[in-house]
Amino acid sequence: AKMAAESLHEDFRIFEGRICSGDQFIASKEQKERIISEFGGYCAEMEGAAIAQACYLSNVPYVIIRAISDKADESASVPFDQFAESASSRCAAIIKQMLAYGE
Repeated sequence: AKMAAESLHEDFRIFEGRICSGDQFIASKEQKERIISEFGGYCAEMEGAAIAQACYLSNVPYVIIRAISDKADESASVPFDQFAESASSRCAAIIKQMLAYGE
């Protein structure tokens, strides 16, 4: 996944590492700093852990690709609808590239 994303030469940054998952939307700088200091996460989300657990129990390989919509510090500058369109396009391109590597 990382190689596929890097090969696209898009104008986005790529991180590989821990994604923290929980049952709350992280919106404050204080919450963000606590997650970083306690868990060493690059980001937080609410869906991926359920998918990861199901795949783990079923012995199915998986990858989670996240597009970060904001920095959890009140600085989001792009409307979510606009972000979602761009992010879905980029994620689709990464997946297509990953599939091409498997051929």
